[in-house]
Amino acid sequence: MKTSQRRARKSLAIIILSILILTILGSCNKIQNIAGPVSTWTPLPSATPTCPLDIGLSTPVGWSTSTRMIVILYKPQSLGAQNLQLKDGGTAQDIPSFVKRIIPKIMEPGDQTSVFQLGYKRYEDARVTRLYSYISRPQLYDTPSLNKILPTVVKLVGTPQPGLVGVATANGYKAQETAAAAVATANKIEYDCRINLWNGNAQFTATAWDPIQNTELGNISGTATADFGNFEQNLFGKKPSYSGWELYDGLVNATIDLKTDCSEYNQCVLVVVDDLLPWINNPPSNLQIDLSEISNIYVIMPNCKDINQPSCTMFQDYWNKEFKNYGFNATPVYWNANRVEENLLTAFGR
Repeated sequence: MKTSQRRARKSLAIIILSILILTILGSCNKIQNIAGPVSTWTPLPSATPTCPLDIGLSTPVGWSTSTRMIVILYKPQSLGAQNLQLKDGGTAQDIPSFVKRIIPKIMEPGDQTSVFQLGYKRYEDARVTRLYSYISRPQLYDTPSLNKILPTVVKLVGTPQPGLVGVATANGYKAQETAAAAVATANKIEYDCRINLWNGNAQFTATAWDPIQNTELGNISGTATADFGNFEQNLFGKKPSYSGWELYDGLVNATIDLKTDCSEYNQCVLVVVDDLLPWINNPPSNLQIDLSEISNIYVIMPNCKDINQPSCTMFQDYWNKEFKNYGFNATPVYWNANRVEENLLTAFGR
């Protein structure tokens, strides 16, 4: 009797335990099916590279605002059939118009141009115009370059031997490669930043500089036109002298301006528009001419059909010696009417 009761109690306990286990399992299944957020690992988005706040551009070594003093001497002679050829395909019909045209084309920021017409001995009579550029060049910067400095990577020779030494060597090599790649990536990011900065500065400078430069060139051109007009009006009653001395007189007048102002400029240039004739074998002595500070002399001989023809080169040879006697130590450049404006602008870097 007691045994049967024990068996019955034991069976009941087993049933109750089974029900409890099933209940727990059922509850677990319900929890798994509940909709809602699940804790999972999500990688962070890659960081967008930002430029350093103190990034800047370097000024070229030796950068300066190079300026020039230009002295032009011209004779308003007849051009005959050799009209001065212009860069746009046209021609200049007379020398004063050509000189007036080229002045704003060859002048740059900070330059001075002093113009005399040959044939007048007195400085005041020969003076046509003196023009100044009052603007300065905008700041320039070096173009960025990609930094090539990377960590030194020691190349492995052969295959690392098994063991701790070989593993350490291989791991060290991989670490150096990883570091080199990181530095290369950082260099490229900074290089791109500098490129964007340079492009932005260049665009801003060009946008701001364009109206400033156009206004300055317009002022120079307008002043030149007015001064040439006034000079021609004041010619009445003044008869020029073309006896073979006129270029010497022009060089005397040029020297007056050069002595006063040339030292204020980085470069001084002389432009002569004249066929260099007539000429004399016995030039005047004791003339106050000093061309020692002149860096370049450009001579335009409008009526030389070929700049190398003997009838023209004999005048060139004569004046080569004279220019040298007055302190010019380089070789003058001679042109005729062919492509003359293009040659002159090329020589002036325009």
